[in-house]
Amino acid sequence: MKLNKQQITLLIVVVLVGWLFMSASGNRYASEPIQARSRGVELPESWAPAVRFVTDRGWTADGRDVFEAPTDVSPMPKLALAAPPLDPPPIVWPLPVPASEADRLAPLRHLPRIRSSEEEEEDEAAEDDSQDSGAVVAPPVAQDRPESVEPARVYDAIVRSADGSTTYGWILNENKFDLEAPSRRSEPIRFEHVRQGRTMAIDVIERDKIREFRFAPTVPNLYEIKKREFEPTPGNVSRVAALAEWCFEQAPSNPVAYEFAIEQFRVLLGIDRADKGQAYRGLARVYRAQYDVEKEMAVFSEGVEKGVTSPSLMVDFGDLYERLGLPEAAEAIYRGLVEKDSFDKHGRLALGRLLVRTGRAALAGEHLEAAASASLEGEQIKTLAYWQGRRRLAIGDLEGAQTAFRQVIQLGESEPQGYAGLAATLLVAGDASGARQQIERGLERCNDDAALRLNRALVAIRLDEADLAAADLVRSARLDPMFGAPVEIVRGYLSELDGDQLEAREHYDNAVAMAPENPMAHYHLGRVLRAAGDDSSAFTALTASLSLEWRLYEVVHELAYLTYELGQYDEARRFIEKALEREPGSHYLLVLAGLIALRQGRLEAADAYFDRVPEEQQNATIQAARAISYYEQGNSGEARNLLARTREQQAAQGDAADLPRLEYAEETLRAIEDNESKEQWIDDFNRRQLTKGWEAREPFGVRVVIDEGKVLFQGQQDNLSEGLTLLSREELGRALVAFEATFRLDDPNARFRNGLLLQIRRPGRRVEDDRWAELGFARGPKGDLQTYLRRNHKTEQDWTSLPEATWPTEGPVTLRIERPDPDEPMFELSVNGEKVGEVEFSSMKSYSLGIHLAVFSQAGLTEKVKFVVDRVRIIRRKG
Repeated sequence: MKLNKQQITLLIVVVLVGWLFMSASGNRYASEPIQARSRGVELPESWAPAVRFVTDRGWTADGRDVFEAPTDVSPMPKLALAAPPLDPPPIVWPLPVPASEADRLAPLRHLPRIRSSEEEEEDEAAEDDSQDSGAVVAPPVAQDRPESVEPARVYDAIVRSADGSTTYGWILNENKFDLEAPSRRSEPIRFEHVRQGRTMAIDVIERDKIREFRFAPTVPNLYEIKKREFEPTPGNVSRVAALAEWCFEQAPSNPVAYEFAIEQFRVLLGIDRADKGQAYRGLARVYRAQYDVEKEMAVFSEGVEKGVTSPSLMVDFGDLYERLGLPEAAEAIYRGLVEKDSFDKHGRLALGRLLVRTGRAALAGEHLEAAASASLEGEQIKTLAYWQGRRRLAIGDLEGAQTAFRQVIQLGESEPQGYAGLAATLLVAGDASGARQQIERGLERCNDDAALRLNRALVAIRLDEADLAAADLVRSARLDPMFGAPVEIVRGYLSELDGDQLEAREHYDNAVAMAPENPMAHYHLGRVLRAAGDDSSAFTALTASLSLEWRLYEVVHELAYLTYELGQYDEARRFIEKALEREPGSHYLLVLAGLIALRQGRLEAADAYFDRVPEEQQNATIQAARAISYYEQGNSGEARNLLARTREQQAAQGDAADLPRLEYAEETLRAIEDNESKEQWIDDFNRRQLTKGWEAREPFGVRVVIDEGKVLFQGQQDNLSEGLTLLSREELGRALVAFEATFRLDDPNARFRNGLLLQIRRPGRRVEDDRWAELGFARGPKGDLQTYLRRNHKTEQDWTSLPEATWPTEGPVTLRIERPDPDEPMFELSVNGEKVGEVEFSSMKSYSLGIHLAVFSQAGLTEKVKFVVDRVRIIRRKG
């Protein structure tokens, strides 16, 4: 065969191309072993299935089963289930008090108190008398004393020589206490007679006419008489000290005696052989009793400057710092004593006491035991036993605490501390009857005591005798005004028991006002504020309590619960982990920690917390929480089994059922089953043709087309004003749950209407009149949201604006029509997931045939329409 020129040229080109191809690839394959060539082509990574999105159920993130052919139908997304209900932390009982000293209120005990005008006048009179060269005259106000007072107790007296008669009144001689001096024994006595409480004439009576004269046994007179019985010399140190102590003992009923005590303690400081430490301690005690903190501090500072640093004085100095709310400064003093002498009983005892008071009872044991091994005396032995009882009560050694407080009672049967401490221990142990018995003994053998009264009120509450508690609370507050805060706390608790939260808050507010440094007052106030829904104020009160005493873990419980309820899970986790450091086995804390982990998506951690709860304490909350964990992990079947078991267990208990957990199990199980009975059909229009069952009805000029993965409604309304342009598809009416579409408008002020329609059409009709019944939800021409209802070819409701509902002006907008209950014709309307209204579409009550779901536009003549729909979602029931 003879080839022409064109054929020859084509042949050459084919050969050349083949040679070039073999040069580029053939040689490379030829240089490799045959085995290597048989390994195949390495696929790009993007070809691999997205295994990381496949759950245990086999569904990908978009809900498609990876083992089935692609489809627009997928299961419903998992529900965002609420956590099971959790009760607030248990209320801490108002604490019993082991003594009448209010430890947390100590700083207030020594602030200046308001003195009455009568007290000020008496003090001024006493100061004037003390400047009268030793002649201390009974105050003239004595004439106002009641006539029933025995004259010999309040007046000076003269017994006449002639008839032995006694006359009462006032001896007015200067320096009258020196009338027995040898140089004055002949001096006449100037005497002012008093009869029936009234002053009479003044007589000058010669001494030979007087058999005897006596001074009124008032504290000022007795003081002047006593101090003239001896000279303040080194040999009389003990007598000076005794006189100073006597003055101090008289002062509560005769305040002028405080000045006498100060005078004698100062005298004691001037005597060489006197115990300067005891003198400074005495002075400090006087100023403490007068509520004069500045002068008390000045006394201690003066002693330290002069080198007087005896252990007993320094302990008192530290005690002042404690009362001023400066425990760190007090601790530094006590530790200084211990470092200087490890065997010092004063420093050890004081340091142990401080550690108990400040919540470090476990650390106090070493120091109190060291003090116990020292040679304690009298009051110190009782003090040690008392603080040992407090320490053991704080660390939970109730048996040891009872033993210690019984020792206190043996050492001081007439003092209330032992009885109050023992009663407090028995109350903590749950023995309210035993506590009442000890309180009654204490009230019989001691003077009335605020702590005993307060504890008796707590006993009455524990024994459901709340009415009996009120009188004891009033009495406790009167006996010790500094018990005002604890009393108010108990009153608030009583109000809570009565269900009166407002009254409880008033009492807790009062407690905080009375003792702003009392952490328990802030704690109880925070509780009622949280219960009332005032979360911000509750958080402030609870954090105030924690700042005052960080070891109060009941406050940490409240803060953890509050922040958990507010959805602040990181903050709640911080609080709960702090509390678990101290109480790792707490059932409540472990459940709360598990719920926090569950809400944060830390499912393994949540299960670990629940596993730590002992089997006998596993409850409905934990079981329901485990169900949620299974559900979150994709194991819906196990979740439903657990919820069903919880429901059955609670229902079987009848009246004893935990109703919140029962209702939660029923509602959650119903929600899961309902969600799994539905499926969703989603169309994102990522194609070039409508297809997929869509039908476009566009007879009035506006066109419906696919444009870049979106449905575009665009054009000018012609032929018929308000005519409908529709994009619709048919679904079974009985299966429909919800229909939603996402819209985007270029012009938020557009004058056309666009939205969703549910249409029931007449069979076989394909004209405008085939709309037999309709429900519409749309954006109106003025930007408002509107509804429309038509039934049996008649308009029941024209387009009507929803109150206070407008079309969002920015971003995409999703309209949704939903039928929550398949047995009811009520439809809910929502915008961007927020419900804005509901409409009853009675035509759907029993309708089960096909229903058309449509996206539509409607405009006036010549009005231009333009918007896009880029996603449609239809939710329907399976089967």
